[in-house]
Amino acid sequence: MRLSLLSIFCVRKARNSYIHGQRK
Repeated sequence: MRLSLLSIFCVRKARNSYIHGQRK
């Protein structure tokens, strides 16, 4: 269960980075 939370957090961080990169 903890792995799931970590995975979601990692994905969210990666998505944010991707959005920021595209916005740039």
